[in-house]
Amino acid sequence: MADQEIHNPAPRTLLRVAIGAGGSGLVLGLVIGSFSAAGIVDMTVAGLMLLAAWVIGAIAITASEPIWGLPRRLRIPVIIGTNLGLALLLGLIGLYQYYHLPVPEKRSARLQVAGVTPVKIPLTDRNFFNLQYDNKGPVQALNVATFIGAKLAARTLSEEETNSEMKKVWAKVDGFDAQGPNHSQLQPDGAAIITLPGIEVTDAQLEEIKQNRLLLYAFLAVRYEDESAEGKYYWTLQFCGYFTAAMTYWHNCAPYEVNKVEGRRFKR
Repeated sequence: MADQEIHNPAPRTLLRVAIGAGGSGLVLGLVIGSFSAAGIVDMTVAGLMLLAAWVIGAIAITASEPIWGLPRRLRIPVIIGTNLGLALLLGLIGLYQYYHLPVPEKRSARLQVAGVTPVKIPLTDRNFFNLQYDNKGPVQALNVATFIGAKLAARTLSEEETNSEMKKVWAKVDGFDAQGPNHSQLQPDGAAIITLPGIEVTDAQLEEIKQNRLLLYAFLAVRYEDESAEGKYYWTLQFCGYFTAAMTYWHNCAPYEVNKVEGRRFKR
């Protein structure tokens, strides 16, 4: 009986097999994890995970046993071509995540009304009013289009009257949007202050507002995007309220709404 040849792989061969197998597993794990990061955490984190996957994959490809089993003249071209192919594949995965896996709404800009403040006109007995709204979200609001209306009334306005006023302010915002992006931004924890148009009251009238004998109405419409929208959706803020007594509190005269609207806001 002929002696049976026993083949013991060299330590370098075993090391290359281990690097190739381990690297492939890490690449797969990073790619899977990047999908979660793109949908839950942040696109930057997902991109870094894909970059790490390419680095590890390139090392695994360069050191893998199949590559070193090729003739010497073929190794470098195959290494370069395979690494470029991996980079292309991971780049396509990143593009898919960028356009189809936006971060959740908790990472969105969030505009909300803060209140109205009376401002004294120096050396007179007259006052005007500033309405403030804040960005309470963690990212900046983009292309902020705003219009506000105001009215003084000795009685509460009817639903038909408040709806009519809200239609007027939304028509103005629609007109702004028809002109395209305006590049107006509101940073996280930033505030916008708007003077109520056409409203200027005497000290006596201001006292009537504080005593609930005169109502100060504000009608606000805002349309905006944020960094996570990427042309797939936008936001609207609608506020209709009247102020008496403390100006930081109000009575709603229509639904106070912050709505997410699916679809592209501006025409291409």
